[in-house]
Amino acid sequence: MWRFVRMLGVGLLLTASMACSISQNQPTAVNSKAPAHGSLWHYVDLPGQYGGMRSALYDRSRDTIWILSRQRGAYADDPMFATLTGINAIDRSVVATQVRLPADGYDIGSIALDARGDIWMGWGRTLVNYDPQSGAAKTWSVPAYSGLALLYSMDDRMASLTIDANGEIWVVRSKVTAVFGFNPITERWDHTINLRFAPVIGSRLRVLSPGRLALNGTGLESFDPVFAVIDTANRAVDTYPIDAQRFAVIDADNLIVQGSDGNVSAFNLATGRASMLATGMQVSFDPSADVALDSGGLVWLPLNTGVARLEAHSKLVTRFDFPFIAEERANATRSPGSPLPCPAISQGCRGPAILVPGIESLVVDGRNDVWVVTDWPAVGDPNQHDPMTPIAELTPSPLPGA
Repeated sequence: MWRFVRMLGVGLLLTASMACSISQNQPTAVNSKAPAHGSLWHYVDLPGQYGGMRSALYDRSRDTIWILSRQRGAYADDPMFATLTGINAIDRSVVATQVRLPADGYDIGSIALDARGDIWMGWGRTLVNYDPQSGAAKTWSVPAYSGLALLYSMDDRMASLTIDANGEIWVVRSKVTAVFGFNPITERWDHTINLRFAPVIGSRLRVLSPGRLALNGTGLESFDPVFAVIDTANRAVDTYPIDAQRFAVIDADNLIVQGSDGNVSAFNLATGRASMLATGMQVSFDPSADVALDSGGLVWLPLNTGVARLEAHSKLVTRFDFPFIAEERANATRSPGSPLPCPAISQGCRGPAILVPGIESLVVDGRNDVWVVTDWPAVGDPNQHDPMTPIAELTPSPLPGA
């Protein structure tokens, strides 16, 4: 959805294998043996999917990547709808579901998994519960609220949701100055916590520890970044002076934070101190993609041209460019000393532009493969003129000495 540039003079064929088959069967259980990958990157299609905002998660019990996205109707003039699609992490086959939600160009998706294995989705102004085992789905509308900050096309749509240890579903909506709690047992909205700032598109709501949530947003007048910790029991909201465009929770008091300048730091909530880990990261322009952690504690970050892996203790950063980016850079016709092609959105960059995808989600599976979910449409979509499929799976090279 966040597409600002087109590629100049780049015509690449997709050389990696694509997994495009549709399966109506349930995803297979986790396979303890890692699949054999023939190359570093694998491209995966989302048949029928329209480009735009997507949300994704990894379901360990089913070894499946679940993706909430928009899809075209059967005919050209049919309205679009939101659907939930699974990607089997073993063989990359596509698992279709019967989830169908009304969609327009302004809806925002958010997705989470509860302790029972049910999937909870926020789409527009609708909260959805989906049971992958039975295929049953239930929906609820968001509660009315008078504390709107500003109202534009994408406001009052769900921006993020998370689930705490008690099973409570916590939701924030774009430019709505509150956090809302939904009890799945009583099926009622039973909490409203007022805020002094506004969540926006790209805000993250995450559980820190029992009774504590973390949330980023913007000020109501200055529009400066705001980061807050919310006590759900007493409804206290404490703010911290950090620019957290993206963040990942390490434990109850420690975060990995990436600012709008691309710099990455470790932040301790108890002491209020930050420790710089990496500077000058080529931050992805899409605000949706989050920082991801693998099972070994490595930090994964979205870049304009792919992803980066950060080892926090050594501060070692390894870049993994998308294959078409690496090929274009390697094959660029240039005289000695002339600049390499680079994304036109990169600050201080000279040379021809390369179209880059907006990264919507980074998901790490049970084998520590990284699934990069972009905003590009499916292969075969009328608007698909891009050199890559909507999803790319990375099997990363090991750390030096590993």
